[in-house]
Amino acid sequence: MKSKTWSLIIGILLIGTGVIVLFNPFEGTMAVEIVAAWAFIIGGIMKLIAVFTSHGWKSRLASLVLGAVFLWLGIALLMHPYDGVDVMMLVFGLGFLISGTAKLVHAIAHFHEDHFVLSLLASIVSIGLGIVVLVKLSSLSPILFGVLLGVELLASGIGVLCIRSDDDTATA
Repeated sequence: MKSKTWSLIIGILLIGTGVIVLFNPFEGTMAVEIVAAWAFIIGGIMKLIAVFTSHGWKSRLASLVLGAVFLWLGIALLMHPYDGVDVMMLVFGLGFLISGTAKLVHAIAHFHEDHFVLSLLASIVSIGLGIVVLVKLSSLSPILFGVLLGVELLASGIGVLCIRSDDDTATA
């Protein structure tokens, strides 16, 4: 498939996921936390397997330590999902800021394109959400975070579709 097709699919998936999370904010927050937990568990197992395939004691030791830490972190997130949400909110807050900044750079670079305003709006929303999450981190509930996550997914989907649209106009 062409990259334009993938961009369209990713944009639509982000927007669709954003809508679902907006209608189920608590469940959306918990689903992201559980997916992260399983990603750490799978990564930890893979690192522990790498202990037996790595060459040299430094590589083996690094694989062993990282594998154990990832595995422990994944299990801890599964056993205490509400505690993991606070850490996840910090990481996502930083991610929203970085994502918004990248969208802003794209919007400014494509100032004269048709979708400049939409790209700019998506970037402002992401940066604003990042600031809200980081400033209000201690007082955010998982439900409110789920709403913010849903809005960010919508903004990211719109951003991807705007980038795709800019690519279409550049090649036309």
